Amino acid sequence: MTLFILLLARGVYWTTYTQWDGLRHFAYQKEQLFYNGTTRDEILHQPEGKLGIQSWHKAGCIAGRAILIDYWAYAEATSKKYDAARPHNIQFEDLMACLEWQQKMSPDLEPKAGDVLLIRTGFSARYYELAEEEEREVGEAWPPASCGVNQDVRLLQWLWDNQFAAVGGDAPAWEAFPVDESAGFFYHEVLIAGWGCPIAELLWLEDLSKWCQEQKRWTFFLSSCPLNVHGGVASPANMIALV
Repeated sequence: MTLFILLLARGVYWTTYTQWDGLRHFAYQKEQLFYNGTTRDEILHQPEGKLGIQSWHKAGCIAGRAILIDYWAYAEATSKKYDAARPHNIQFEDLMACLEWQQKMSPDLEPKAGDVLLIRTGFSARYYELAEEEEREVGEAWPPASCGVNQDVRLLQWLWDNQFAAVGGDAPAWEAFPVDESAGFFYHEVLIAGWGCPIAELLWLEDLSKWCQEQKRWTFFLSSCPLNVHGGVASPANMIALV
């Protein structure tokens, strides 16, 4: 058995560390409603800690099968070059093409209900290559700008149909920023506030990716123990992959 620690050791200015976004982290922006219709007033003023990350501990933390869609490896193999340290929107068609590319090497690779979906964009690997001035430029960009998954209702439907328990990746926000406003939604608001689906950000996926490519296998057991903080909004991921 091999264990991979999926933590990014070097901080990024506007998100700072590998983390889980909990259910208090993001509301539907127009309605200002959190998961299950929880209001801003309930979040701010009621002592019950509703939607806090302590609920994950009561349920046994986060553990189960995970699947890696290695888009950075696919992009390199198919000459779809881009700078992962800069804004880049990964399109739905390209993400599905990446999954098909992996399935050709691993025919039994299929998402299953309850999986944790991880997407490797290449951001963390590129971030470590940046010079100090470039690192500052990336980290201090405002509004935030980074690579990630493009907002597309087809991907939203695919996520729903496959019943993923959580999503995550190596990018600062999982979804691309600036957001494609023509889509009419943020993944953060639909996944977190709508579905109760946590999002993990800034994971270190490089060692895991190498193993997956060598073994031609992109599924593994994932275990994460977030902080047990009453009313907590987010947490360091404390995440490992067992293969």
